[in-house]
Amino acid sequence: QAFPHVHDDLSGASAGSYQPEKKRKQPVLRKSSGFRKNSMNPGGLLLGSLLMASLFLTQCAPADVPAWQVMLPGEAVAVYTMPENRSLTSFLDAEYTPLLDDLTPSSVSLLAQIRSFSADSLYPEAMILYPDRANEWQLAWVFPGDDAMLQRLKTEFQQPFEQNAYEFRGSTIEKLPMSGRTLFAADFGRWLLLSESGLAVEAMIRAKEDESMRWVADYAATPGEWMIQSRQLDDWAKQWVQTLVRPGLDGALDGLEDIRLQVARGDADASGAVDASGAVGATGNVGATGTTGASLPVQWKASATLRLSVDEEAADLVRSATGPVDELQIDRYISDKVAAFTTFRVPPRRIAPLDAIPETPLDSLITERTDTWKQIAESLGDELALALFADSGPSGNSEVLWIRSLKSPSLFRQQMDRLVREGVILDSGRSYIADSPLLGDLIGSELQTFESFTLSLAGDVVAMAVRRGLAESVRTDASRRRVVAYDDDYMQVKRETGEAFSSFTYLKSGDFRSFIEPWLYPSGYAGRFIDSIDLLTVSVKRNDTGAQNNSGAQNESASPTTASLEITAIRRQEKEVPYEELWVYPLAGSALAGPPITADLSGSERDELLFATLNRSLYMLASDGTLILQFSTGDHVPIGSPVIYDWYGNNQPVVLQAAGDRIFAWNTSGTPLPNFPVILGEQITTPLTVMDVTRNGIAEMIVATADRSVHIIESRGDAIANWPQKTNAAVQEAPLLVSYRGEPTLMAVSENILHAWTIDGEPADGFPLFLDAPIAGNPLPLTAGGSNVELGFATETTRGQSESPATAERLIIAGRDGHLLSVGRSPLFADTTATVIRSDSLVVQQFNVTPSGLHRSPQRVDATLYEQGLYVRTPLILIQGTNGAVFLYDLTGRLRFTRSMGQPASDTFSPILTDINQDNRTEVLALADFGRLYGWDLLTGERLYELPTSGMNHPIYSDLNGDGRLEWIAETRGGLRAWTIFPYTGLFGNQRGAID
Repeated sequence: QAFPHVHDDLSGASAGSYQPEKKRKQPVLRKSSGFRKNSMNPGGLLLGSLLMASLFLTQCAPADVPAWQVMLPGEAVAVYTMPENRSLTSFLDAEYTPLLDDLTPSSVSLLAQIRSFSADSLYPEAMILYPDRANEWQLAWVFPGDDAMLQRLKTEFQQPFEQNAYEFRGSTIEKLPMSGRTLFAADFGRWLLLSESGLAVEAMIRAKEDESMRWVADYAATPGEWMIQSRQLDDWAKQWVQTLVRPGLDGALDGLEDIRLQVARGDADASGAVDASGAVGATGNVGATGTTGASLPVQWKASATLRLSVDEEAADLVRSATGPVDELQIDRYISDKVAAFTTFRVPPRRIAPLDAIPETPLDSLITERTDTWKQIAESLGDELALALFADSGPSGNSEVLWIRSLKSPSLFRQQMDRLVREGVILDSGRSYIADSPLLGDLIGSELQTFESFTLSLAGDVVAMAVRRGLAESVRTDASRRRVVAYDDDYMQVKRETGEAFSSFTYLKSGDFRSFIEPWLYPSGYAGRFIDSIDLLTVSVKRNDTGAQNNSGAQNESASPTTASLEITAIRRQEKEVPYEELWVYPLAGSALAGPPITADLSGSERDELLFATLNRSLYMLASDGTLILQFSTGDHVPIGSPVIYDWYGNNQPVVLQAAGDRIFAWNTSGTPLPNFPVILGEQITTPLTVMDVTRNGIAEMIVATADRSVHIIESRGDAIANWPQKTNAAVQEAPLLVSYRGEPTLMAVSENILHAWTIDGEPADGFPLFLDAPIAGNPLPLTAGGSNVELGFATETTRGQSESPATAERLIIAGRDGHLLSVGRSPLFADTTATVIRSDSLVVQQFNVTPSGLHRSPQRVDATLYEQGLYVRTPLILIQGTNGAVFLYDLTGRLRFTRSMGQPASDTFSPILTDINQDNRTEVLALADFGRLYGWDLLTGERLYELPTSGMNHPIYSDLNGDGRLEWIAETRGGLRAWTIFPYTGLFGNQRGAID
């Protein structure tokens, strides 16, 4: 488990604290794009702010000095100290918790499983961010010691004949396999360490035993506060970006001491003032519409007091961001098409750097002729802006623009014209073209990366860009007022935050995501954080009077510098609203027994909602979420969802429910039906199915029981002839009634065996079917041509019809070993895809889908796919792996679509294809086991983020209100919740065309 950044022997480190090797900046030469040397890569300037902004949780609490701080490993990036009396339950239910799953490979859902094994409420002490691998970081947790809980976890999850633990430096590290993942645990009596990273647990043990391996912070951790190790932030940033640009991040934040960061949600009630420790409140209360008491729609706000080290020279970024405080007006020249921008107050260097190495003739001239450098520097002002553009220019690439204020535009032009006459730069008529890294540094500061560039004057600023058109656009945009200074969003932010800063950053998440995408690590997590916000502002105000010398560097004799950092995430007011909470019905701490169902039970124009809960009750709700009726199953816990059926054939629906060892039935007034409940005397193990099995016009009930029996029960409560039938193991999935090869057939799955009987109780030809692995869900019956087969033989609308539905000729089966199988008289899948494993009365084919195993029943769907320049309607098989991956195969076994949630799949929901946001395009929706809903556009594969974010179980969708808009209904911690999903195209904008 060794990685380069994990040091087992740091004997060379100074005693007392973990001291990483001093990093050397490495050159990054990109002459073709105009970027060069050891400066930060484009977007890297904002990445430091973005990284700290992604560390957000809650508010502050009184200070304390926790003993667990001795276990902080030197490699840790940050630690969050939980507020006092903050339980694990409240943390898991917080609105920001799902974002942790998006920002890290750690599965927060594993903590929900742990919670159930503790006798008392769990109160975590701290959460540590640890760089686990080159491109991943993991969460490590510190809990109060609980040996009893750990023993219960070991009993539940550890397997015999496996390596369930190992010794490390005299401590035992337990391995706990959970949901396809492994949790590592170490118990120290007073403290319990948990993480999905064994490296993190080992590092914490090393820190506990050896002070030289420890992060000795400048101050004690405070409850409700992030403590960030600034010297590790550049290494953390490298995990987010591609290898090519990582050297440019070396030492980007040198000169900063450890950072204390506090975050307040937008609905926090606080003054917004920053105190000495960096604590901050929100600017106001966020109401239902997301706007504050003033007007700024804040999602969350974070603040910290930055302290510059007196022992280390500040990096260019740190020095530039913490310059003098003054009003910044250069925004009058920044285009409103910008993806992000940062404004600074950075005085130009008055003399050329003594160690400068000229790379071009212009470099040589301005370093040797000092008056030229001095004259250009005197013409420049202190204000500087970096503007980033996404999909810019004719090639649609990301582009960078620098804008510097001018004290004397005429003097600057005079010096440029002089250089033109000397033949070291070109005059294009409206701009100057130069090849000089040193002139670029003089104008854009040492943060800039250009070698060759264009300079264009616009009023009292000069713009610098690689592409001439971008530099010259500044003048045009300013003259037409197409600049951020006149943008409604920006103007509102400016009114709220003021105008005097050392530096100010403004970021539009969607455009910035497009800009920075080329530099991000492909499977990293930065994009997920960016997608979680609309706008982000980062302001820095220097607090002391420490002077800078003429080169822009801090005087060594000046007092230590501090600066106030404030990061604010903002909702965009004009943003199209993708969904809105309709109502919540409390469940009194209970949970659903199965998905809700909708039906017209009252004869009104709108459907009602019916569901059963584990507190032995059924509820009927109106479409507005109000209670109509409540039914009781006595002392018997419901199994699965209720069933609505026209029991008497008089167009009057009744409600039936399996619970315990009984089947209950009521009319829509709540009155029990005669002959109910039906008592079976054995625990029912499957949801209830009601169908006219014998086709005599009277419905029968189908269930399985714990004594390995499958029952068909007629209306008086007696079994029909030749039933029940026995299986090898208890059946868990509702038995499946189909017309198989023209014969009414009941199928049931028990472990790795598929049973099938005719209605008279005789085994169907070729059954039982024995497979090599347990079966996931039920088989999918298909016609010979691959079409869906109607289940059953009669419904309330087809009762008594003489014709039979289409008959099933083949079955599609999902194996828990990851294989997808076809069973029929002839092969279905292509020979190049599948292997024939049986060929007698039944031909069985199989191919492997995923090594993690398949999950729940396969489904047959029709969807429009794009192939060979055409949109083609294609029959597909939809299936999901236990690891959360979703697959769509055509009927030849060819993979047509796959996406992964990165989390195990939920047991309460099968993936679906639907147009959830009614934009005439198909989306694939899936649910993770911790309740997060995921969605993707079928044609583009793009992630659909505009979905309800509450943790949920048993979701369904339906037009409850009859207004043409879909409602998404699901069990959440707060109760049964319904959202209205509005027609929405915000994910892809106008680029998302409708597909019929």
